[in-house]
Amino acid sequence: MYTVNVDDYFHTPLISPEDVAEHRQTAGTFESYDDALAYAQGIVESVYRGALIAAEGDDQMMGVYWAHHGEDAWISPALDGRERFSASDYFTQLCETPEHRASVLVLTRIPGMRKGTTDKPAYTHSFHVRDLLEEHGYGFDVCLAGLLHDIVEDGGVSLAELRAAGFSERVVGLVDLCSHDASIEGNDARWVVMIARLVQADDSDAWAIKVADLLDNLRDSGTMEVEWREWMMGVKRALMGRVARGVEEFLVKSLSKLPN
Repeated sequence: MYTVNVDDYFHTPLISPEDVAEHRQTAGTFESYDDALAYAQGIVESVYRGALIAAEGDDQMMGVYWAHHGEDAWISPALDGRERFSASDYFTQLCETPEHRASVLVLTRIPGMRKGTTDKPAYTHSFHVRDLLEEHGYGFDVCLAGLLHDIVEDGGVSLAELRAAGFSERVVGLVDLCSHDASIEGNDARWVVMIARLVQADDSDAWAIKVADLLDNLRDSGTMEVEWREWMMGVKRALMGRVARGVEEFLVKSLSKLPN
C-alpha cells in the first residue's frame, strides 16, 4: 500500500523537528504507486490552477502564490527505481508546459469582461471551451486549440506568434480554422466565411471546438443584449446544429437542450 501524505507545516519553516508528526496528514491510501502518484499530482494541480488565475499568468507571482498556498504532498513508501515525488518540482514542471504557455496568453492577451457582465473576465470563456472538450475525451492538441480558439480574434496574437511560441502545427491549424478573417468587413460576413472554411476543411476536431465555443456562448446568452441574444439563438444555434451532425453526439444534444 502507498500513502499520500500532506505536511501542513510547509509554510511554517521554523517548526521544530519534534512537532513535524503533529502537522502531517494522510490524504489517501492506494494499492498502486501510480494511483498514489496521480493523486499527489492532482493536489499540486489544484494549487497550480488557483495560482494561474490569482497571478493572472505572471510567473513570478505564481511562485509567490505557491510559497503561500502550496502543499508538500509526498508518497510513502518510496518506490525503488522511481524518483521521489516532489510537489515543488512538479509545480515548476506545470509552469513549463505548452498548456501553461497557452493559459498565460489567454490570461494576458484577452481583455475585458464577457458581454453583458461586469465581473466575469472574457478569458473565462476560453477555459470553459477547453474544459468542455476535456470532459468529453478530446485529445491534448484539440483541448489546447480550444483554449486558444479566441487568441487570434480577441488577443491580437498572430498564427506566426503561436508557432514561435512552440505550439504544434496541428494546434495552430485548428486555431486558424476557428478564427475569423479580420480582413473581411462586417461580423456576419466574417462568421459566414469562417463556417465555409470549416465545411471545406471537413475536420471534425475543428467542428468540435467551434460547437463547444458556441455552446458556452449560448449558455451565457442570457446576459447579452436582446438583439445579440436573438441573433445567437436564431442564427448561430440553428446553423451550427445542422452542420455539426458529424461531430460528437454530445455536442449536438447539448445544443438541443438549450432554451429557445
